[in-house]
Amino acid sequence: YSRGQALSSLTDLAADDAGLREAAGQAVARIAGAITGAIGRLYLTPEETREDGYILSGHFGRKLSNRTGRIDLSGISQRWLRDLAWDHLAGVFRSPGCPRSGRTFDDTRRAGLELSAFLELCAPGGGHDPRALTAEHMHQFAADQRQRERDGLISLGVTGQQGKPSAVTANTMQVVFHRTRRLMRWALESGEAGRLGLDRG
Repeated sequence: YSRGQALSSLTDLAADDAGLREAAGQAVARIAGAITGAIGRLYLTPEETREDGYILSGHFGRKLSNRTGRIDLSGISQRWLRDLAWDHLAGVFRSPGCPRSGRTFDDTRRAGLELSAFLELCAPGGGHDPRALTAEHMHQFAADQRQRERDGLISLGVTGQQGKPSAVTANTMQVVFHRTRRLMRWALESGEAGRLGLDRG
C-alpha cells in the first residue's frame, strides 16, 4: 500500500486512512497507527505537527483510550481556524483535568470541520480571512445546522465510516454547538480572538 501511494516512510502514513483499512485490513491499520504514533513522538516536534495539521497526544504525555493518539485536523481548510483548534486541544492536553477519553477531541474536531465547511461555502473568501467574519456568519452557521437536523440533511464537513454521508442529528448538532462555543470562548479568554480580529462583535 505504501509503495502504491508513493509514501517515502511510515511518517507519511495516515493510520485512519480508509484506503489503508480497505487494502490491508483493520488489524494492519491498527498496527500502522501504533507505529506511526511512536515514530511521530520521536522524530517530529509539536510545532511540526501543527504545521501539518494534526496533533499527537504523546507529545503531551497523554494516552487516549482506544485511540492511536493522532488527531487529524487537516480537513479544517482555514489555517487560522485549524491553528485555533490545534492550540485549544494542546491546552486541553496540558491541563490537569485532561480527559482520558477521546470524546472531547473527536467532538472538537467535528465542530471545526463543520464550521470550516460552512465558511468555505458561505463566508467571504471562504472564511480564510477571519477579519471579514461577523457575528452574523455564526448565526447563519447555527441556522444551517438546525435546518440540516430538522430536514435530515447530510453534514457539510463530516462523513461516516468509509466516507459515507453522515446526517446531522439532534445529538451531533448539540455537540457541534457546544464545542464551537467552547472553542470560541477559549479564543476570547486566551487573547487569540483579538489577535485574529474575531472580537469585533
